[in-house]
Amino acid sequence: QVRVAIGSAFRNSAGGFLQRYFHQVDALRDLLKERGDSLRVIAVEGDSVDNTRDELMRWAEYCTLAMTIVTRNHGKRVFGSTEEPERMAALSYVGNGILESVHMDDDVLIYVESDLVWRAETMLSLLQKLGDGIDAISPLVFAGEAFYDIWAFRKSGHRFGPFHPYHGELLFDRPTPVDSTGSCIVMRGEVARSCRIIDNEALVGFGRDVWAKGFALYADARERIDHP
Repeated sequence: QVRVAIGSAFRNSAGGFLQRYFHQVDALRDLLKERGDSLRVIAVEGDSVDNTRDELMRWAEYCTLAMTIVTRNHGKRVFGSTEEPERMAALSYVGNGILESVHMDDDVLIYVESDLVWRAETMLSLLQKLGDGIDAISPLVFAGEAFYDIWAFRKSGHRFGPFHPYHGELLFDRPTPVDSTGSCIVMRGEVARSCRIIDNEALVGFGRDVWAKGFALYADARERIDHP
């Protein structure tokens, strides 16, 4: 049995936002269960002014999902999609709340932003690519036809761009080793337990720590998830 944890952060997420998330998680749980594997949820919640926390508990009960809720209040304003250091520090604090909640018996952590749209089959495909020198792996993330996460995805010190081929060294027939990725990372449990988001640089800092600790991080251009 492979024990999988899926970790996401939530703030002011009540309503249809949470409904979509748990429908996706429920489908993944069912797919894993067919293989004899298990899934639990790590929900890091903080700074909400709505009833996100209550709805998290209601959805977990409705889906009969094992869930750990971690409180991480950073007290900062609601940021837009900005790279300002204050936002990156807040994201780093919340993201480490997910990593710190991985158990010793969790074989895999799926770190995924809670607003993304993904298929259970994609997560399972990424999970199956772990091993053979790949300790952590990410799909590409799109907003429409444009590559979305041009902050965190980097290789050879250069960021990915919004348009094909996204990066001059990106491979399209096999996984590509990269400096850092974002949005969604499927990793071995040992990576999650050993590595942290450092330097208040969100998942760019995490990628740096992954390589510094002797692990290998890849992106797979054949796998795709979406930012609505």
